[in-house]
Amino acid sequence: MNQQQKRISAILIAVLLIVIGFIRLSPQDDYGSKDSGSTIEFQIADGELGSTIASNLEAAGVIKSAKKFVEEFTKDSAAKGISPGSHSIQTRIPVKTAIIQLLDPKRLNNVVVVKEGSTFSDVVAILKKNDHISRANFDLSGVTALYPKISKSLEGSLFPAHYSFESNTSLADAISTMVDKAKSEYAALGIAAGLGKYSSYDLLKIASMVQVEGD
Repeated sequence: MNQQQKRISAILIAVLLIVIGFIRLSPQDDYGSKDSGSTIEFQIADGELGSTIASNLEAAGVIKSAKKFVEEFTKDSAAKGISPGSHSIQTRIPVKTAIIQLLDPKRLNNVVVVKEGSTFSDVVAILKKNDHISRANFDLSGVTALYPKISKSLEGSLFPAHYSFESNTSLADAISTMVDKAKSEYAALGIAAGLGKYSSYDLLKIASMVQVEGD
């Protein structure tokens, strides 16, 4: 090996050592498939952004990098279907695995189903039987109805959907979540301000009557 070849070999070895050192020193932004730890209960609030979910997952030790989660969340169209509520999820898992587990309906804890046409008393009865609802206090006096200026009654104020609550959620908080869901959904539908000569409350009553007739 001549002098020039020796010099080239030395340079290549030096570059290789630098690359290896960089890889070893650079923090990995994801857990490996064999790093998984214990299972925890992870709460996602209704309307929570992907970036907030990512930060909370990192803080809970589920994923290593919130930034990595946001990248995958943005690329994966199915991730938009992650439901709010209490999820059973493993710690120290790859971001893609975290998304898969959050989308798994079997990992959504103590689901409460509010069907269309359910009465307020129906929903309260279901909630009182749910393991995640606290038995300590069933007072609902602090819950504001959907249209408090028109009616103080909570009848018709709860949006039909699937809900999941973290452990020891009060009945009042659970009901308030359903009222808030109704507000946001009706606003998204553009009927929060009413339609033509009908107020949003009128539309709600009409929808309720149609539902009763349909049943």
